[in-house]
Amino acid sequence: MYARQLPGMRRIWLLCEDDGGCEMAGFFESLEPGTLRRIIARLDRTDRVGVTGNPEQYRVLDPPLCEFKVHSPQAIRVYAFATGRGWILCFGEKKAKPHVTQRRIDRLRALYQRFNDEGARYA
Repeated sequence: MYARQLPGMRRIWLLCEDDGGCEMAGFFESLEPGTLRRIIARLDRTDRVGVTGNPEQYRVLDPPLCEFKVHSPQAIRVYAFATGRGWILCFGEKKAKPHVTQRRIDRLRALYQRFNDEGARYA
């Protein structure tokens, strides 16, 4: 497992498997063009100036676990964790429920732990 830099960004990374698979890349490909533009714009702003204090755009779930949100044209969530080098995006979902479930937080925590256990590699 390693983190690959999102093209055009300095502090936004995608979590990838050693075989090259990347769940976030597939999620981005599944989005409507307008939604993809909005989440990329949100990530670009975060890359340049940091997170906003607006909980409708970014929320800490359980440090360092967090979520980025976009509400239109399609409501989505992108789950990530913060590191000293920025944010590593792990998985996303089209919003189905109004609140983050413990299952999502547990999955994110497990990915964070695995990334660190495997040496926190960046490519």
